[in-house]
Amino acid sequence: MSVLYRIVNKVCTGVILLLPAFFLNCNHTGQQPTVQGNEQQVGQPKSFKKLPGIHTDTIRLNLPSAVFFYPDSFQREGYREFIPESFESSEHEYLFQINNARNRLKANWKQVEIIDCKEAKYLISADQSDTGKPLNLDELNEPWGLILFEKGKAPAHIDMMNIDTELENYFIIN
Repeated sequence: MSVLYRIVNKVCTGVILLLPAFFLNCNHTGQQPTVQGNEQQVGQPKSFKKLPGIHTDTIRLNLPSAVFFYPDSFQREGYREFIPESFESSEHEYLFQINNARNRLKANWKQVEIIDCKEAKYLISADQSDTGKPLNLDELNEPWGLILFEKGKAPAHIDMMNIDTELENYFIIN
């Protein structure tokens, strides 16, 4: 018992001594360095405007649909240049969320058609094709994502992290 007490005591003492050092080193202000000439200065974080896609096609949607959209090769390279240090992890996170959302749709929402939008710029519901304005994917400042469509409702660009709640809110509650 006394050996266990000494081990726990040393671990707790180590944690208590290292905690202030950890917090002192975590003073990130959220500002990105900007380069002007040969000197680096701290400036405002970079803001990103989504690059226009190279495709001009339109997808017309008839059924209740879940449309997963992706960047084209030109947009993807733009994101890679904008966030070179975290592009791979961001892409991995989005693709994981897409895979998870797709699995939830297949398991619990079989009546919703799953559409992959990799080569279209516009989405429009069939009941709005003559009167409505198509949804321009270039106006969404997100590289990957999910949009829900149902006849008679406005499309919803949803948070894939909350897929179950978002699906229920769009297709059942609203």
